[in-house]
Amino acid sequence: MASFPVLGDTRRAHLHVRRGQCYYTGDSLNKSLVSPQNLDKPLTKSKTVWQWIITSVIVPVLAVFDDWRVQLAIVLIVAGFAVYAIKRRRDITKVYRDLKLDLEPGT
Repeated sequence: MASFPVLGDTRRAHLHVRRGQCYYTGDSLNKSLVSPQNLDKPLTKSKTVWQWIITSVIVPVLAVFDDWRVQLAIVLIVAGFAVYAIKRRRDITKVYRDLKLDLEPGT
């Protein structure tokens, strides 16, 4: 977690840490590797979500080109992965937002 950015200005024992900096800033070993703006990205801007949505639309169209039972199995498997990926991303976003609220100063 040393490379995870601080989501809001905070104060350590003897150091003020600004949003986006690593909590351990100043020790010359750790730095934030992710920008907080990347963590604030809405779900619809996620490449993963769009990839699975497009896959879930295209694969059924391709199902008409081969044995329907095989294609149906493929569609169900891919659709299952799509639902899982979107739900998982949503759960991670919810946890992040809850964590952000807990870590905001003054709350």
